[in-house]
Amino acid sequence: ARIPKSLVTESLFNIHTTVLIAVITFTIVAILSIYFIIRIAKKSADEIILPINQLGKDIAIVSGGDLDHRSTVCRNDEIGDVSIQLNEMVDNIKTTIHKFMLNQQESAQIADITTKDILTGVLNKAAYDEELKKLEWEYLKGETHFGCVVITLNFLKDINEKFGRDKRNSALKNLASCICKIFEHAPVYRTKDDEFTVILTGHDCDQIASLVARFKESLPECTEEAEPTPWEDVSASIGYACCTRDLDQSVDSVFRRASAEKTRSQHTHAPKN
Repeated sequence: ARIPKSLVTESLFNIHTTVLIAVITFTIVAILSIYFIIRIAKKSADEIILPINQLGKDIAIVSGGDLDHRSTVCRNDEIGDVSIQLNEMVDNIKTTIHKFMLNQQESAQIADITTKDILTGVLNKAAYDEELKKLEWEYLKGETHFGCVVITLNFLKDINEKFGRDKRNSALKNLASCICKIFEHAPVYRTKDDEFTVILTGHDCDQIASLVARFKESLPECTEEAEPTPWEDVSASIGYACCTRDLDQSVDSVFRRASAEKTRSQHTHAPKN
């Protein structure tokens, strides 16, 4: 028997429709699958790339010197571990810097103890000896532009015997203060019990004579008292010298000439009873 043409046509149409629907459905599913795969991949990439970018920014900030900056811990994984380690490293650096600064302060304090005269606050004999070594080296290299002033407190022994050690110390501190006011740009050393030495270089060396004259004029003004006590009424002998190649064959020669002039200088005051 023959199959009706209409039935064949209907069956082909149904098959074609079914195939078309299947193709459309597959295409839609494929597109949606690709879309979701892309979304998931982008989200996964963002979860990795964004924390890495943030970590890079944190490292750049810290390497720029901002040790107060804290790295943001974005993930609980290896990237997060690196952020935590970065913060710990910065903390260790800050601790090390703090310890270094404390050590520097302690070193400065130790230097003050070892180079300063406890009583007067000026530099001590040890610091003076070190400075002499430097001057001797400069002298050997041909540098002779320096001078020195040697100052002795008069009647220190009398003050000590008549008025006691405290008044003796007051007299020394008073004289040291006067010296530092005039020779404010030069190092002042206490080189003996009653003696101070000032070393001048550069412009101060050029002005050494005028500075010495100013110091002599300032002695009566070292106390503000109308009737100063013997330990306040500062009296000092002073001598100075500048290095001269024709006269000085060594650094020590300059200091000996200044000391000799000091010895020849007259004592202008005597302690009062």
